[in-house]
Amino acid sequence: GLVALPHLLQALKSPEREVRMAAAEATVAVGRPLLASLESASRKAPDREALGWGQDLLDELNTLCRHEEGSVRACAAGVLGRLAPQGHSASLDVLLKCMVDPDSSTHSAASKALVAVMGPQDRDRALEELMGVLNNPKKRSIDANSSSRFGSSRVWDAKGGEDDGRVPGARGWKHKKAY
Repeated sequence: GLVALPHLLQALKSPEREVRMAAAEATVAVGRPLLASLESASRKAPDREALGWGQDLLDELNTLCRHEEGSVRACAAGVLGRLAPQGHSASLDVLLKCMVDPDSSTHSAASKALVAVMGPQDRDRALEELMGVLNNPKKRSIDANSSSRFGSSRVWDAKGGEDDGRVPGARGWKHKKAY
């Protein structure tokens, strides 16, 4: 398992989609036991070697989320969402940055990954970041429906923080209907 990990991470950079997908599945299979040691480190004496490998794996996936090729960034974000412990701050930072990626598959994978990695304490931060992107026309490369993955499809008024009653629609923002 551990011997294959550097090769699997290299395969995530492959130009061939099938190779990336197979490497992603194998990375998840090898990485889950390693990352279990990160999650249990506070509960018992951690396996130092597995803990080191798990952290290295997360660091490498975070780096791949900034790769020059969009398909590699998307694949890395997807794997990160399946492996990173909930509330892992370095992964949250990287995934939030991926939300403004010009590649649609990257920000789609990042939004799904954020749901898995984000802890309850991170929701406000993620929503604030997402609303900043949606309200900034220069950064608005993500689809408006991404906000619903974070537990809210409402838009908050930037001045007062109050709900202005609008929701994302197929053709922009519209006032929500009373149901």
